[in-house]
Amino acid sequence: MDPGKPVFRRPAGVLALIPLGVLGLLLLAVQILLVIGLVAESSGSDHPTLTVGSCVRNDGDWIDQDLRTVPCGSADAQFRVSDPSTSVCLPEDHRAGLEYSKDGATSFCLRSLK
Repeated sequence: MDPGKPVFRRPAGVLALIPLGVLGLLLLAVQILLVIGLVAESSGSDHPTLTVGSCVRNDGDWIDQDLRTVPCGSADAQFRVSDPSTSVCLPEDHRAGLEYSKDGATSFCLRSLK
C-alpha cells in the first residue's frame, strides 16, 4: 500500500498548521500575561505598613491616599499615626486606608502635626 505524500506536503496538512500555530501562540501569550500580572502585582503593593507613633506625609488626596513614612522631626512630617482602639480619633483627624495596616483590617487615625 502506498501511503501517499507526507502530511506536510499536502495542502490540507499545511492549512492545519495555521490554526494550530495560532492556538499555540495564544496559549503562550496567556501564560506570559499571567506572569507579567503576578510580577506587577507584587511590585505594585508599595504601601508602607504604619505603626502607632510613626509620622507620615500624604502625597495624594484623601480619596486616593499616598502615605509615606517620614522621620517625625522632618519638615515633611504632616501627621502622627495613632491607634483608634487606644485613643479617640478627633473630628479633624484623618483615617488611613486599610491597606496601610499590617492586618489589612485596622484603620489608623492620622493627627495633624501642624
